[in-house]
Amino acid sequence: MNILITADLHLDLWTDAGRDPFAGILPVLRDLDALIIAGDLANDPQRNWPWALSRIARLVSPARIWVIPGNHDYYGATLDDDVLARITAEAGANLAQKRVLTFGSYRLLCCTLWTDFALTGDPETAMDRAAMAMPD
Repeated sequence: MNILITADLHLDLWTDAGRDPFAGILPVLRDLDALIIAGDLANDPQRNWPWALSRIARLVSPARIWVIPGNHDYYGATLDDDVLARITAEAGANLAQKRVLTFGSYRLLCCTLWTDFALTGDPETAMDRAAMAMPD
């Protein structure tokens, strides 16, 4: 079973820089049973996911592509999972959000994780500290 899990591709930024993040791993991509994109495929999914998924689908069968949205996939936008599912399905790929994926003896629990600012009992301080360290 050949599964590649990657995250933070930000394909829009690679494209803007004129670089190909897949250039050094093309032989690996050809033999994949699954490509799991665990967050941040591209900023602004409504605009960028269709072409980003199309780009990846030239390297990996789209039926073998599974996408889990990351924080930048939601950043600056309000997108429901059904919108992301539609965009992904139109590309022939799969949205893995809130799903359990099973590949042989491997089981992957897929979802976007968010910070629980109330975890410490002082959400105001937690948000202030996060704002200092994480601009987004």
